Amino acid sequence: MSTTYDSADALPTDLSTTPYEALRDRFAILAHIVDIVSVERKALWAEISRREREVAILLRLGGLTAEQKEEYKAIINSPSFDRNA
Repeated sequence: MSTTYDSADALPTDLSTTPYEALRDRFAILAHIVDIVSVERKALWAEISRREREVAILLRLGGLTAEQKEEYKAIINSPSFDRNA
């Protein structure tokens, strides 16, 4: 199932006048979108963490070539990168 969020369809700021069914429908749509985004976020974070661990190990072992250091430059220079992972 594909869901597209369009802010033009968003409910008004004052929800007191919005019909109950519209509130429930919108809530269900947003819950679905949040679920999809959550799964993607977890997958992205897992891959980022895997790459950072790999680079940290290679750095400790002295196994990175100059080309690899250039390739992994964004990881190595990232403020969240833990060289001791």
